[in-house]
Amino acid sequence: MQASKSYSPNMKLSSTVDLQFLGACHSMALFPWDYHSLESLWSGDMDKPDIRQGWRLMIDTFLGAIVIGGTNAVAIFSKGSPEGFCLRISDDKTSGEFRAVAWALLNEKPLEPLIVCSRGSMLYVLNAKNKQVISQLRGHGGEITSIVVHPSFPYLVCTCSRDFSARIYDLTMPPRDKPNNPHWPPSTAPSLGGAPHGLQSSEPEGIGIGRCLVVLCGGPSGGHEAAGRSCMRSHFTRRPFILHIH
Repeated sequence: MQASKSYSPNMKLSSTVDLQFLGACHSMALFPWDYHSLESLWSGDMDKPDIRQGWRLMIDTFLGAIVIGGTNAVAIFSKGSPEGFCLRISDDKTSGEFRAVAWALLNEKPLEPLIVCSRGSMLYVLNAKNKQVISQLRGHGGEITSIVVHPSFPYLVCTCSRDFSARIYDLTMPPRDKPNNPHWPPSTAPSLGGAPHGLQSSEPEGIGIGRCLVVLCGGPSGGHEAAGRSCMRSHFTRRPFILHIH
């Protein structure tokens, strides 16, 4: 049986960058797509002549790019911006380390890569092309420790948290204004238990883009026997997926 070839970007070290402005490096993610990725993304539905040229230009800019999560800031380095650029997020409710980062794409804007990152229990979405914060989402009741994106449908994002739950977000949908929780007998009204019980928060979900579709392993007394930490393996497929959290 012939072993499959692993992807290795054609890069070489051309300079070093002082990252002291980040405070510390807590997470990083390499740009995951190349010139041929359009053939498999979205089941190939986006592999069209009017998109291919723009896709190649986008890959020319971001191939080999890396995003680094620091303290109260996220830095992105790419061929299009070799000196890098930094996005600082000021938020009165949260501060601290960007513990997890990942790359994502939207159907309606496939040529504008997104960065999904977490600080505390908050989830942020950044537009890497326009260098803007476009979304801020709440939901988890504890620190988010890991983020993974669906390999074929890159608008689906799964997060893992110390609140003993994992959540799946759809970035093509707007945030909820009200929770859509099940009821807990004997009550017949939707539960307002919130994030500590693996449910949706009773307050608005956030601003921008993204909606939590599924809460995994949550329950009245939490879900996992221990908090989900930084090691998270998610097997997303076109069939129902299996999620392993350690």
